[in-house]
Parts: sequence; C-alpha cells; structure tokens
Amino acid sequence: MINSSTEIKDISIIADIMANDGGWLQRQPNSAGIIEAANIDGEIQGLNVVIYLVRNNDHVLADQLLTRLRGCYPNGGLTFYHSATLAAHFVDYEKSAYFASRALSLSPTNFEFRSLLTRVYAIWGDKEKARCVLRNALPRHRGERFEYEKLAQFVDLCDEYPPAKLRTTLDSLKSNGAYSEPGGCREMILERIRDGGPFSMVRIGDGEAAWHRFDAYDEGRFACLYRSNRSEFLQDWFGSTSLIDNDKYIEFSQSLQNTFSVHDLIGINPSERLKHEESLLSLRGISTAINTFRFLDLFDGSSHGRHLCSNSINLALMTETDFYQQLFRMRGRFGIITSQPSLAATLRQSLFDVPYDYVVPGDSRNFHLGADGLPECQYPEYVEKIDNDLSSKDLRGIVFLVAAGYVGKRYLATIRARGGVAIDVGSLADYWARNGLPI
Repeated sequence: MINSSTEIKDISIIADIMANDGGWLQRQPNSAGIIEAANIDGEIQGLNVVIYLVRNNDHVLADQLLTRLRGCYPNGGLTFYHSATLAAHFVDYEKSAYFASRALSLSPTNFEFRSLLTRVYAIWGDKEKARCVLRNALPRHRGERFEYEKLAQFVDLCDEYPPAKLRTTLDSLKSNGAYSEPGGCREMILERIRDGGPFSMVRIGDGEAAWHRFDAYDEGRFACLYRSNRSEFLQDWFGSTSLIDNDKYIEFSQSLQNTFSVHDLIGINPSERLKHEESLLSLRGISTAINTFRFLDLFDGSSHGRHLCSNSINLALMTETDFYQQLFRMRGRFGIITSQPSLAATLRQSLFDVPYDYVVPGDSRNFHLGADGLPECQYPEYVEKIDNDLSSKDLRGIVFLVAAGYVGKRYLATIRARGGVAIDVGSLADYWARNGLPI
C-alpha cells in the first residue's frame, strides 16, 4: 500500500492511480518533483498520465512529462504526436509542426499524424507545406479518402480566409464600435424592452454556421468539409444524421439563414473562442467561424450597420452584468420557449404573467424520447406548429426567453416580426432549470 507520494517511483504506478483518480497528481504538494523523479517505465503509461493532466488543464506539467518521454523514447511516434498537440495548445506552431513531422516520419502511413501536421501548417499559414503533406500520401480506403478530401478542402478554405485574420477583423470591429461588450449589450436590450420593442438577439455558433450556404460553387468546392460539420451537428441536435440529405430540411436551413441578418444584436465567435479553436487545430471550429465572418461580410472590418457581440452573450449577461435581475424586476409579460418545462411554472408561481409557454424537444444535453425510444426531433412538426402559432399573435410588449437550439432560431425572427422582444438564452435555460431563475 502506498502511504505517500514520496513512495511513487514508476510512471506506470502514477498512471494506475490516475486511472481511478484523474486529479491525484495535481493535489500533491510537489507534483513537478514527482514527474521529474519518476522512473519512466513505459511510453503508453507515461502518455496516459499526460492525457489525464491535459484533461485537468495542467498543460505545463503535461509538457514537463512529454519532455522526459521524448528523451526516453526518441522513436516514439505517439509521444511526438501528443507533443505536437500540446505545442499547438500553447500556440507554438513552429514547435508543433516539428513534433508532428517527427511523428509522421516515424509512421508515414498513420493518418492521424498526417492530419495533425496538415492542420498545423494550414492554421499557421504555410498552405504550400500543408498541401505537400497531403500530396505525399494516398488514401487506403473509402473512409480515409473522405478524410483526406476534407483536409484538402480545409487547407483551401484557410488559404482564402486565413484564421489569423478572424481575430484582427474582430479587433477592427471592436475599435469602430460595431462589437459591444456585455455592459453595452445590457443597456441596449433593456432600453429596447422599455421602449416596447420590437427587438431580437440571436447567437450564431458553430452549429448555425455549419449550415451557412453561399452558392453552388462553394458547396461543391468544400463538400466533404461541410458534410462532416453538418453531420456532427445533426447528431448533436437530433441524435441522428437522417436529415443530412433531406431537401426540405436543407430548404429550411436556407430560409433560417436568411433571417439572421435582420436581428438587432448578433452574437459571433469572440476572440477567446477563436483562440481556443486554433489551439485545438479544429477543422469544425475554425471552418465554421470563417463562414460566420463570410456570411456577415465582416472581413473588411465593417459590420455594415449590424450590432455584434459575443455568441456567449447569453452567459456573459449573467456572469458579468445584472441584466437578468433587472429584466425580472421589470415584472413584464413573458413568453418561454424551451425544453425545460419547469421554467414557465417557476415564473407563474412567482406571480409573473406568462401568456405563452412552448415546450420543445431538447438536444444532446436534454433529449426527449418518443414512444419508440428514439430522441424526438423539433423539426418539422414542432417548429411549424409553434412558428405558425406565434405568427398569428400580437406579441407587442412580451419578452420571450428562447432556448430551442438551431431550429428554434426561427422563432426569434417571428417574435420580432410580431412586435415582441426575443432573447436567445440558449444553454442558460438548462442552468436555470438546475439552479433556479434570478427572480
């Protein structure tokens, strides 16, 4: 039995302990000393410890261990692979490319190693080297062909719209006043509520952006990349990818996209999120962020009259301002559209006037199961019924809190068109259902 961390001599023992207690090492008073003194008795065991450390956001300690592993296993492809991903987290693309190149040279047929190196070069800005990595390989089977096609399309997208330009564009939008911080958003929304509306706030995240459609040429040019992004999000939203080739659903997504520009406040990827996606070398996160900026025509540094903010504004209004407390103190009339049925009941119990209350199926965080045991889908029956009902109402003077996922973005535009105020609260509804409304 181990009585103290001073008895730990082998990295394999540390790995066994952390398999049951992932945070054990960080709680030790001298975790760095333990890593430095440990006997490295297995590459995989050491990498398992690295993985636990990364999961707990201790990237510095993970880097220390990887340095030791590279010394012990100079031909360890997996060690260099994990070293490359960690270097990308630190936004050191030069080091990341070096480690990824070492990993690929040790295992030239390893697709994950080649994918990593391609993404590093593409995001770093060296598109020719990214293309060269792909030209030096041939896909071995159907699945790999699709993945290579997706990578090639990602390289081309980054070539035309460099990821680094997203953040410089965002800086320009902030400097010219087109992008508001949470305090400014608070004042804007409360003022419009006091004026009686209409007003709507929408948040465009990577889910919405996955369905941005520009033209037939663009759809063909980036077909594999777009299909992958859309399939992942259909699985997340609806628990199934069955709608990926559904013409009616594609038509719906196009009509929904057409409503985004009419909203008074539009949430887009903030700088912190952009940096995060780059550090993950994320095909999905970076490509959808690029397409949000393309869709809103932001790359010239102008919002073209639109008011922009972070797409995490729903949460920032709670953590950085007193917006929701002020909203509920106004004791106005409310509408609720959410997968959390308790919220409307909570407001009514507190004597709020809630004339409209719609419960919709949730997404992967809160799936509603049908009689067949499969997740219920909000499209098409729910969205058509609710949208038609809203379209028949006079919604002036009513503030709607809308948390209905991608499909539910349709309601925001309809509420605004009928004179109401629509606030896209998103996942905040799940938080309120667990912790209570700020009333």
